[in-house]
Amino acid sequence: MAPPKKDASEPTPPSLFHSFAPLLEAAADGIHILTPQGTLVSASRAFFEMLGYAPEEILGSHVSAWDARLTSSELADNIARTLALPRNGKFVFESLHRKKDGSTFPVEIHAALLPLADRRFCFFSSRDIADRQAGERRLRQLTEFTELLAVGFHESDPPFHDVDPPGSPSHSRPPKSQFHGGSVWEPLN
Repeated sequence: MAPPKKDASEPTPPSLFHSFAPLLEAAADGIHILTPQGTLVSASRAFFEMLGYAPEEILGSHVSAWDARLTSSELADNIARTLALPRNGKFVFESLHRKKDGSTFPVEIHAALLPLADRRFCFFSSRDIADRQAGERRLRQLTEFTELLAVGFHESDPPFHDVDPPGSPSHSRPPKSQFHGGSVWEPLN
């Protein structure tokens, strides 16, 4: 993949973010700080690692270099929305990040305004949500399966819901199950 294009239109002194260095080094999420034009001026070690870039390869690049879902207009809208946030305000959105190797992964991004030295920056914190989305898909599948079982349970012949469980006063042995040849109350081997 071609290296990201650098945006030299608005230089930002590196010393401006020097005091954040320990935080950016220790952060587990992909923190990235953008200018109002969408240029990356600082980021956490985790951000560089999640994208597979060395800092010097992507610092100074536009957000479109790694955002694989949002259009230029949507990116500009998110930056404008971030810059319009009140102090301590934030919003959350989802997108796709593109790695240096061209592969993509889903992210949840928390956005906040970062006023610094009479300037305004966009503070974004990205978290890989691929595992969470896989778990949500699995939960939906299990829910659908459970609903199908419930429909089958209520529409069965003889209806299982008319059978009293073992130990109840009116318990009588249910008919042989057509599924495994024994009683519905006997465990499968």
